[in-house]
Amino acid sequence: MNRKYVSIPIDIWNLGELHPNERVLLAEVLNFESQGKECFASNAHFAELLNVSEATARGYISKLCNAGFLVREGDRYNRRLRKSAQTSAQIRADECVKSRKRVRKSTQTSAQNSAHNKTYNKTLKVSSKESAQAREVVLPFQTDTFNAAWKEWKEYKRTDHRFKYKTAQSEQRALIKLQNEHPTETDAIEAIHTAIANGWKGLVFGKSKNGRPNARRAQNLESDVNREKLAEFARTGRIDADGGNVL
Repeated sequence: MNRKYVSIPIDIWNLGELHPNERVLLAEVLNFESQGKECFASNAHFAELLNVSEATARGYISKLCNAGFLVREGDRYNRRLRKSAQTSAQIRADECVKSRKRVRKSTQTSAQNSAHNKTYNKTLKVSSKESAQAREVVLPFQTDTFNAAWKEWKEYKRTDHRFKYKTAQSEQRALIKLQNEHPTETDAIEAIHTAIANGWKGLVFGKSKNGRPNARRAQNLESDVNREKLAEFARTGRIDADGGNVL
């Protein structure tokens, strides 16, 4: 081969990921194209140019085709090579874009899974809290009628006065106060409906003859006797009336 030199464009020589011989081979293909010719050069041609075996030259060509630098067309007996229309810079840019998309998709998926897990865990906590509260509170009258009336009272307190029993213990004490004031189911339900109808914030205690709240009976709610009744109510779900002190 009477060749004094091989012209290698700088953009091809700067392809540091390629072996020097691969860069020379790629430049040779480009040399054919720059002269308006198609590159039907054989493996023997490239082997002589690079001073390597035909098998090694064939390996260089395969690597350049697989990497996207060359396009191989035709069959084994009429094979031609051409440089890929996409530059190496574009190839690297596309790989970067694809890599960023994969990372972004992975990050989004992780964030979505994390948000889903947080929502699920929060739902579980709320559900567990509500279930625990439902198990701990014992209604003084175990009927559907009273249960409906008490739910109506809690909803009224929530919507009209922005109040909600924060713990099962506070709700249980309110139920005990209600039963102390109104020992029968009918009276208790009537008291709830009366309070709602009048827009009251609470279920008031009975009135004395002069129209003032019965201070003694309100005070009895915190007495040792009533504390014993609270313990009994939490244990058995009912309180035995002992006369005038239990309403």
